[in-house]
Amino acid sequence: MATHDGDGNAISGSSRLLVISATVIALSAALVTIGLVILRDRDRGHALAGAGPAGEGIAGDTGDTLSDLGEAPDFTLRDRSGNDIGQLDLRGKVWVVDFIFTQCGSICPMMTARMAELQERLQDEPELYLVSISVDPERDTPERLQEYATTYGAGQRWFFLTGEWETIFDLCLNGFKLGLERRDAAELEPGQDPILHSKRFLLVDREGRMRGAYDGTSRDDLDLLTEHARRLLAEK
Repeated sequence: MATHDGDGNAISGSSRLLVISATVIALSAALVTIGLVILRDRDRGHALAGAGPAGEGIAGDTGDTLSDLGEAPDFTLRDRSGNDIGQLDLRGKVWVVDFIFTQCGSICPMMTARMAELQERLQDEPELYLVSISVDPERDTPERLQEYATTYGAGQRWFFLTGEWETIFDLCLNGFKLGLERRDAAELEPGQDPILHSKRFLLVDREGRMRGAYDGTSRDDLDLLTEHARRLLAEK
């Protein structure tokens, strides 16, 4: 039996079925597209948050062995006092490095609080150094970094470094193999940070070898990092 459309034209059962099928197909395609976008953004966010030489697996290390993730890259940047600090200044020391920026409203406060806790835990180890490198060098001047460092009670063995964006981008992405990306301000939603970066802490030994990657927001990973750092410090 035929039905009629709004203009009075007859519509056969088969035609009606074709219309319904086309609508279902269009809706399915739209849902698939939305799903792919969600998965892409989720995976992209995970990659930037946890990107590193060892990926996510290091966070689950049992603590029995230390990894060897390759040689730490050479660099020279300015510290909060305006002095040049480089990888050579850390040779023979055990150090932990992360990437943050002072106006970050997401993971940076937690990462820096964890680093401050690590400083307190290992304050009896004079050969343990901490290195926080700003990924927002235009705004994070040495003076601004000094204020930020004071807020978190940073001692003399905790360096806050800045430099040119191109240098820091290459150092982070190609040197330490950690995710870093600037986002277009026009695409940001309220409350979003303009810079995406890794949440990893990297542990470097006296020979300049990267020996582990840890979630800088995790208390469990901080415990593991503390254990591994003490183990490296015990090696002369």
